[in-house]
Amino acid sequence: MAQDVQGEAKDPVNPTRQFSANSVFHAVVAIEDAPDNTKFKAVWYATDVGSAAPCNTLIDSFELASDGTRNLDFNLTPSSRWPPGLFRVEIYVNSTPDSIVDFTVR
Repeated sequence: MAQDVQGEAKDPVNPTRQFSANSVFHAVVAIEDAPDNTKFKAVWYATDVGSAAPCNTLIDSFELASDGTRNLDFNLTPSSRWPPGLFRVEIYVNSTPDSIVDFTVR
């Protein structure tokens, strides 16, 4: 997780797991020697944001196909402001769960 990415390499800028209410979330996924047409997916959830939404509310998901060695930037922009609380992003590779990252908005 990062506050931003830079350059064509999509290097993470300011890695963090704590964001402000108006932040864009960046889940930077480093892939290495991925075969042609490997599918990567990020699924974003509001885990616990109090009365703003029920626990584990699906926010959005994105899927893309890529190959080789590079960084992928899955990012999520707020429609207004994120409510304070706990969030998570789940990363899948070819429909198989790969990692879960929990983070907060303060």
